[in-house]
Amino acid sequence: MTARATGVNQIKVVCETIPFFQSVSFGVWVLTGSRDETGPRNGISHFLEHLVFKGSGSKSASQIAIEIDELGGSIEAFTTRENTCFGAHVVNTRLEKAFALVAELMLASTFPSDEMELERRVILEELRSVDDNPVEMAYERLYESRFPGHPLGWPIAGSPESVGRITRDDLFEFREHSYSPHKMVVAACGDITLEALTALVERHFGHLPQKNGAVLRQPPPVAPASVFIRKELEQAHLLVVGPGLSMTDGRRMTLSLLNLILGGCVSSRLFQNIREKRGLAYSIHSFHDRYADCGIAGVYAACVPESLDEIWRLTQEEMDTMGASLVAPDELDRAKAQAQDNLKLSYESLDSRMSQIAGQIAYHGRFFSMDQILEEINAVTAEDIRALAVTMFGDPKLFTKLVVGPDGARRPWLS
Repeated sequence: MTARATGVNQIKVVCETIPFFQSVSFGVWVLTGSRDETGPRNGISHFLEHLVFKGSGSKSASQIAIEIDELGGSIEAFTTRENTCFGAHVVNTRLEKAFALVAELMLASTFPSDEMELERRVILEELRSVDDNPVEMAYERLYESRFPGHPLGWPIAGSPESVGRITRDDLFEFREHSYSPHKMVVAACGDITLEALTALVERHFGHLPQKNGAVLRQPPPVAPASVFIRKELEQAHLLVVGPGLSMTDGRRMTLSLLNLILGGCVSSRLFQNIREKRGLAYSIHSFHDRYADCGIAGVYAACVPESLDEIWRLTQEEMDTMGASLVAPDELDRAKAQAQDNLKLSYESLDSRMSQIAGQIAYHGRFFSMDQILEEINAVTAEDIRALAVTMFGDPKLFTKLVVGPDGARRPWLS
């Protein structure tokens, strides 16, 4: 089974046929997210994604909901900092109806005024829920601190002020500008051929007017910072990040292995040293986020305020060690085996496979077979990991450090 790609009316189309499945997962990806917005309309991508389910030229919100349930499977949408996706996972006999519904939601939604005001209230409640969740709040404030004044640092759902300003005309204008063929990727996996998928794309999106130009984005400047956010909590939430990698950086598999070894699994150095040996934290892990032109990589921990200094010291030590010495052969082999097995398991999910090939086409202009990715993992050396650790963690002046917690969580190293 190999993915195949083509194009329809500037739309990139990619399909992986898996005939022994009886279902299809497909997604229509629009290469526009919160980082492509203007400040006054921050959150409009997310707002639009919510409102497409609230009425089209031929269906009311309740009729859309009934049709979704009658299809079985699932129809969903989500917004990220760089993409908006509308998709479905349905049995093969319901594919054409599901695809037609998704296309109608994307292109023919009328954004009824009454529904818009109701959904505005829902989104404002969503924003309040972020402030009530210290983990979500910490990550959101991390981006704001890491990329101040840059759209990549803005919240995906917007702010209460920006969401309150968005008008119905804004939504129509934004869709007209952003939902154009040159910014779209359609991907599908399962019991469907490339020819059948191409016919569906042609039928439902072939009429869209073509436009010129690539997706233009300004890369964010590096903005190290130390931030304390006072919030009455039992625990303190620590985030520390350094520079990461972009989506197209060739060291992506090196990054995956480094992350597993540092704090990405239960045998990782941070988890074993800080949680298992010392009991200083229940939650501690490393992570990385990648974007078209940049990335971040770092560590998250939650602990009582009294443990912050020790966790910060031990985290620095582990970061320094990653850049100062080579990973032991058995540790590297274990990380490679886990990365390979995780990849193989992800291929058991049609939704995961569909998302993978969509991202590959969107960012690389090509797709990678599982064998190619497994070879990339195998090719990573201990020196590759050490060198990347130096790049990401070798200069603490490039760190952004953030703590959310009570007054007792204030620390001198945050100044």
